[in-house]
Amino acid sequence: MEPMEETVQFSVNQKMLYGILHVQEEVADPSIIVILITGGPQVRIGAHRMYVQLSRFLCEHNWASFRFDYEGMGDSEGDFIGFQYAGPSISAAVHFLKKRFKSKPNFVIWSLCDGATATALYAATHQDAIIGQILCNPLTMTDGTLAHSVIRYYYIKRFFSRAFLIHFLKLELNLLNSAKSLWKIIKATHILKNNKSVSANKQKLPDMVIDSLNIFSKPIRIVLSKDDIVASNFQDELKKNKSLKKDYLSNKIVNYFINGADHTFVEPKAKKEMFSITLKALNEIASLKSAKTFSS
Repeated sequence: MEPMEETVQFSVNQKMLYGILHVQEEVADPSIIVILITGGPQVRIGAHRMYVQLSRFLCEHNWASFRFDYEGMGDSEGDFIGFQYAGPSISAAVHFLKKRFKSKPNFVIWSLCDGATATALYAATHQDAIIGQILCNPLTMTDGTLAHSVIRYYYIKRFFSRAFLIHFLKLELNLLNSAKSLWKIIKATHILKNNKSVSANKQKLPDMVIDSLNIFSKPIRIVLSKDDIVASNFQDELKKNKSLKKDYLSNKIVNYFINGADHTFVEPKAKKEMFSITLKALNEIASLKSAKTFSS
């Protein structure tokens, strides 16, 4: 079967949004469509064309997909005001696709970074058509946790790395600049910890994401890069918040880890593994589609 790529347009709040629909030409009405939600500031192409490649890969394996620019991003009209407000654009995409196909398809949302965060927040309150989520390196970092994560997962790891020691012994490092950079982050950690003016919404972001995952009653698959600060921070939040324990025990939520992967899966090997995990996760979600939902 030959894949079809069609440029489409639809609207939200009287603004035009643009996307690309990937579906096998012989498939008139797909029963499930994978909607790809980008992470800022990426557009529907994705970093290093990853969204294009993923959509074509899925189409080759008989999965229809839809990638688009939500309001204020890429070719779409409007002003971008933050991933927290992507919900209306996602709803518009779902509505458009339901009208487009007679089969009234169900949807799995695949997303990355703050797109994964937007997906979690959206899906918790729009469960009728969403039968599953695949979240890659969800963003739960705030201004305060950013500094802690950089120290813990970048500087400490770097100081004990073989490359660092080699450069240190060869006197090839500017230790003064490194020390100044680290000190700025340490100061930021202290300041942010005691700063009462930090936005309440930012402070609550990790809890909002965890609560949304808990509320969603269908399968969630989370893909985490082992060499990514954002993914590491998300794991820290999971450890601090035990409310999802039963969701992991019931396999409503399953984590997949990719060694050697950075935030956007730049390395070909990591990207290939992520594609394979995505395909496996989609098959798992599809097999559970008609099963009883998980209790929240």
